[in-house]
Amino acid sequence: MNIEDKLKKQNWKRRIGRDLKTNSPYPQTQINNLKQAEGDKGKFVELTQSDFLDELDPNAHKIYNTIYRSNRPKVKVDEVTGRRTFDGWQEVSRVALGLQQSIRGKKVSFTTGGGIWFGNEGTDAKDAKRLETIKSYWNLGSFNKGFMQFGDSAFGTGDAAWYAYRNKNEVDFKVFSFEHGDTCISALDENGKEIFIRMFTYNDKQAVEIYNTKNIELWVKDSELQGIKKSDDGYVLISNPSHGLTQCPVAYHREPDVCWGVGQRIIERVEDIMSDLAENGKYYSFQILFLTGGVLNLPDSPFQGKVIASKTKDGDAKILAPADASNTFTLDLNMNLQFLWEITDTVIITPETLKGSNDSGAYLRTLYFKEIQWAMRAHARMHPALKKFVSIFKEIVGLIEIDVTGYSAMKLSYEAVPFIPSNELEETTIVTQQVAYKVLSRQTATGELDRGAADEYARIAREEKESPETPTEIPAIDNKAEGKDDIVNS
Repeated sequence: MNIEDKLKKQNWKRRIGRDLKTNSPYPQTQINNLKQAEGDKGKFVELTQSDFLDELDPNAHKIYNTIYRSNRPKVKVDEVTGRRTFDGWQEVSRVALGLQQSIRGKKVSFTTGGGIWFGNEGTDAKDAKRLETIKSYWNLGSFNKGFMQFGDSAFGTGDAAWYAYRNKNEVDFKVFSFEHGDTCISALDENGKEIFIRMFTYNDKQAVEIYNTKNIELWVKDSELQGIKKSDDGYVLISNPSHGLTQCPVAYHREPDVCWGVGQRIIERVEDIMSDLAENGKYYSFQILFLTGGVLNLPDSPFQGKVIASKTKDGDAKILAPADASNTFTLDLNMNLQFLWEITDTVIITPETLKGSNDSGAYLRTLYFKEIQWAMRAHARMHPALKKFVSIFKEIVGLIEIDVTGYSAMKLSYEAVPFIPSNELEETTIVTQQVAYKVLSRQTATGELDRGAADEYARIAREEKESPETPTEIPAIDNKAEGKDDIVNS
């Protein structure tokens, strides 16, 4: 067996323009005829995850590449012969911006910041208690933070893997990311079952973990190690523990591109503009002195300003006004930034925009509507991985609670919730009014509000049972003005 045969992974691709040409002309009658179907014939550039990290880190941007933006050649003049010869290179201004990091931060926050909501869709009376237990384990393990790490990796490096495991009587997780040294590969074994492969560095040696439906195999490339068995290509199996589940315990997700990918060209254009602006400022920072022609010896000005003399005596001595390029640069910069935010669905909100102290939820949703749209599409792409992870999580909780069948069979719904700045008082008022009008149960209402614990409804029932004086009714809503009866929820 060769381990490296399993370490194959498809790179990413980004569409580029084709050569400009028109299609062959056809008469109208031929255009309407059926043609042989064909696949995508566009052109693409191949990208690796190292390319994504280069785009993410401003220090590795193309603006620092001297082939893309060359330094300025320096020339010296021989005092005797007057010949001009090459005298090295002068560094030009280069400005790199962390716009990719900014876009990723916003996408991760809005897409994963709301966490994951769980609901019980079953009719079994025990499922309500199981739902509370699942929420409790989820919160105790800080899995919403794991969801954020999962999105951070997927949106910034192109893929991510979320591993859940039992740690005594708790459920814990790890997120594998290329950004942190993990190469993630999703594959099928010889029986067609899903497996996950993680390639990483282990004690300065290349290592491979293989997560299958029964075990977690750790292979290290070191022929001198003594282990369970060896592969044909120099790997040694040093551990093979059982994970105790009936499925692969890792959920893998791959994005078609990083979240700023569609705007990468614009980001490079913005950095060009800023670099040109810095170079322009450097050139015109000090005054330029123009002298009357015929001057034989120009004053030395190597550090501040420039001195220019005309070849004839007709020139006037004066200070030259610098070129005013601010309007051009400002327009170019602002338009490109506006296009960048538009095509990446990025919302830029400043504190001045939110002047109200009690803005409505509808107003806030409108402000962040583009981010909400992007998050909803991202959730749709992540659905298979999240569905897989919820199944893994349920099985682990079932093992801890000694009720694997019950937890695996329960009809548990989930929803990844986008983060949206909200008016909490408004949301609480809406939910309590729905309870009062008997269109929402009290048990459901306790799960809709973020401040409650996983067993909040049971706590309320216990408090009411222990305190007979506690009113068990929500105060009636006065609808007499509308000719309606008082509505009381008991």
